[in-house]
Amino acid sequence: MGAAALPLMIGSSAASAISSIQAGKAQKAAYEAQKRAEQLKATQQSAVNTAQLNEALASQNAAQAAMGRTGESFASVIGKQLKDYNFDTRMNELGVAASGSQLSRAGKAAETTGYLSAASSIAGNAYKYSLIN
Repeated sequence: MGAAALPLMIGSSAASAISSIQAGKAQKAAYEAQKRAEQLKATQQSAVNTAQLNEALASQNAAQAAMGRTGESFASVIGKQLKDYNFDTRMNELGVAASGSQLSRAGKAAETTGYLSAASSIAGNAYKYSLIN
């Protein structure tokens, strides 16, 4: 019985191992796609934030000029808005970097799990075969 079962066990082990590896790689690819999507979303949000800042500064500049105001008080308002904008932008960048790093680690873990599952399947079937013989 052992010799007759060997081709089936080898085929079953190979199919299971290939399936596990492919599943791990697919999961890793999904995490990488999610990472790229989050980076794109952050880039788009940064562009929106920049446009909003430029619009706000232009409106304030026009309003201040219409009232005849210039000088340090206006400069300090602009300076505060730029400081807030830079802080918000940096926090967004850090959040995306942390999320991207987490997704990369999750992808690597999924791929590793696929390989370990494949090795486990092969080892398990090898053990079962050893019990038959």
